[in-house]
Amino acid sequence: MNSSLVKGKIVICDMTDTSGTDEAFRARALGSIILNDTFEDVSNVVPLPASSLNPHDSDLVMSYLKSTK
Repeated sequence: MNSSLVKGKIVICDMTDTSGTDEAFRARALGSIILNDTFEDVSNVVPLPASSLNPHDSDLVMSYLKSTK
């Protein structure tokens, strides 16, 4: 992850594992939105402020991001 692109920003992470949030933390991101393909009622420990979205809301966010490019 390019630190100059994410430093001080909130990044979108695909939650196939927690390495995306770890990498965002090392790149000095302010926070993370985790896109979950399965929504389980469990907690994950991540090194920065984060919010996890269910599959439906993840699709809405990705659709919005694609429409603003």
